[in-house]
Amino acid sequence: MADVRTPWYQSYPKDVPYTIDKPPYQNLGQMFDDVCNKYGKRKAFISFNSAVTFLDVKKAADNLAAYLQHCVQVKKGEKLAVILPNVIQYPVSVFAGLKCGMQIVNINPLYTTHEILGVLRDSKAKVVICLESINNGLQKILDQTYLEHVISCGVGDMLPVLKGSVINFAFRHLTRQVKPYDKKLFTPFKSCLYYGKHYRLQPVECAFDDIAFLQYTGGTTGKPKGAMLSHGNILSNVFQCHAMYGPRVKLGSESILTALPLYHIFAMTINLMYAMYIGATNLLIVDPRKFENLITQLRKYPKISIITGVNTLFNAFVHYSVFDRVNLSSLNLVVGGGTAVQEGVAARFLEASGGIPIGSGGLYFKLNPSYLDALNWLCANPNDILSKIAPPIRLGAKYFMEQVGMDQWNIFSDTNFSHSAEEWYYDIADAIPIAGVVASYVRHYTDTQPWNRVDGPLQKVLVGAMPKLFGAVKEYNTSFEGDFEDFQKSLAEDGKWYD
Repeated sequence: MADVRTPWYQSYPKDVPYTIDKPPYQNLGQMFDDVCNKYGKRKAFISFNSAVTFLDVKKAADNLAAYLQHCVQVKKGEKLAVILPNVIQYPVSVFAGLKCGMQIVNINPLYTTHEILGVLRDSKAKVVICLESINNGLQKILDQTYLEHVISCGVGDMLPVLKGSVINFAFRHLTRQVKPYDKKLFTPFKSCLYYGKHYRLQPVECAFDDIAFLQYTGGTTGKPKGAMLSHGNILSNVFQCHAMYGPRVKLGSESILTALPLYHIFAMTINLMYAMYIGATNLLIVDPRKFENLITQLRKYPKISIITGVNTLFNAFVHYSVFDRVNLSSLNLVVGGGTAVQEGVAARFLEASGGIPIGSGGLYFKLNPSYLDALNWLCANPNDILSKIAPPIRLGAKYFMEQVGMDQWNIFSDTNFSHSAEEWYYDIADAIPIAGVVASYVRHYTDTQPWNRVDGPLQKVLVGAMPKLFGAVKEYNTSFEGDFEDFQKSLAEDGKWYD
């Protein structure tokens, strides 16, 4: 029951628990194996009108992981860069790397060669799996990276042989999206799967707190920085999602539309990880900008029950009259992420869909439980209009980063690092909105451990930020009558940090 210390509970739906237990899995590889064995022959992914089952994905991931172990000789903790759009090769590559104990570095395939170089150098990635359309640019920068092995994917490599060959031919020669490159520098993805099946995958012990992803910020105001996300971070996000959405989904029966790119943290968390956990069939859209093609796919697979999106996608659903043109009667859950969905777009979508609201993707941090609950409450605006909640979050986050910039500057190991407090604020805002839980920023902190102490600098800065943060919330949420100063004091005295 909500009280003065937990006012956000009053905004929780009645069927959503206040807390979750520790996830039953130790790492994402365990979850992947369990889910694939459980849902076996159910369709896992649909791409270019062809489907693969959960067992198909597991077999391919295990073969690729075995290849990485025995032919490339990767070690636990090494970095695997993945530069792929929404194709079946993406989940195969990600889970293969995770089962080898590697840390996944997602890179936008639309990045320029210079932008790709920046992330590859900063992450010190040893292996990269990329779409062949970027091979020409990648080969020009190989000698400036730490890469030792490059795996090249054709768009149709995970499709049936004949269809895949036709699609790859069209991609290379008809649309001319693949520029000439030196084939001796690249290993074909299908060759990796073939050679990998001749080896036995050796299990790698990954702990709950081992790093699973280096998720890089957008770099809109400065150099992109990698946020370290552990297996436990992502698993906790999956089970937080299930605590929120579980009452509305049926395990092993859902179908999800994945139009958002999986290399972004929002889609990677919900469309890949959470959808895998609930055994959902995933309809992959390679390029949602071609919206008429997306509508064609929806007509072929109208039993979509879950849609995730951002403001632009929801606005397109309304603009193109999707609900008038496609029978989406199975749709029962819509989740918005990224920047706040505009009030007008949310209202028009609600009307067009026949009464399906756009829910929030959530906001989660690896902090003291009271901070976590407080930040979750910020997302629970009584009218569920996320655009009204964004200003106080931004004000509070900006104050937080100003404090880091002014009071904790000595924690940065790079003495030449010249980001202003405001640039830090925007960079962090790029990476965290839906992400999940950020352990620290790679290479820009001398030591992450002091940040995890009850008396550490992060807690002190957060305690200092709370009055301004809640003051901003009070301005936007007049229904809350609690004493913010008392609440801030209780936060300072509250329990231990999460491990």
